[in-house]
Amino acid sequence: GAGLAVLSVVAGNTRANLSIGKLGRNLYLLLVGASSVSRKSKAQSIAKGLLDQVLPDAQLPDRMTGEAGIYHLAAKGHQSHIWTPDEFGVTLAQMFAKDSYMRLLEEVLLTLYSGQSYSYQTVRQTVHIRGVNLTVLAEATPAWLALAGPLALLGGLLPRFAVVFPKTPPEI
Repeated sequence: GAGLAVLSVVAGNTRANLSIGKLGRNLYLLLVGASSVSRKSKAQSIAKGLLDQVLPDAQLPDRMTGEAGIYHLAAKGHQSHIWTPDEFGVTLAQMFAKDSYMRLLEEVLLTLYSGQSYSYQTVRQTVHIRGVNLTVLAEATPAWLALAGPLALLGGLLPRFAVVFPKTPPEI
């Protein structure tokens, strides 16, 4: 999963048409496993280390609100980006909490996944995200993922993730 995420980020700016229909080249992966035995953080760390050497400006902050994500993505323009949140189940739970300030992040992720541009209007300016390739390599424990509740499964965001859930700890 982490290897696919690295390839998605590196191939993000290629001129080859790698899309299917209206879907972009965006790849959302979720590594799910028990703490300390599933090696999900290690796989994520290896991917981040490789990308630091190849595309050091591609990484978004590990934790961010929707508004912060909008500004980061808009400032970097037509580039390939990766977001590697740790314990994504907590972030999902925050997104689906009633009247959550994190709700905007779900909207941004859904829009970018579909390959569309995104505009955000504040009192002072309009911010545009265009031509962005976004890869998400998130990780979560099953317990924290369960806390996100049924809205996470019924909503549009989580079903867009390829979930890697190893039955036995991988050898690294």
